Amino acid sequence: MPSTYAYEVISILDFLDASERISDLELLGGFKIEQFASDYWSVTVTVNGVEPIGSVTCLYKSGNALDVDLHEYD
Repeated sequence: MPSTYAYEVISILDFLDASERISDLELLGGFKIEQFASDYWSVTVTVNGVEPIGSVTCLYKSGNALDVDLHEYD
């Protein structure tokens, strides 16, 4: 993973681990989140808070993030 966005990915993972609701990421961390299927969510990863370069996706149920994955845009 390039160091240009490693810090943001680590922040997203920390918030996923600490959150009780998926909306906590948007409210507390300022991250853009989108639901793309029932209980499946995407959190946008950006460079310098501007340019989207990928997303962290997960199944979020009962306050737990499961099946977490990083997807980089081409």
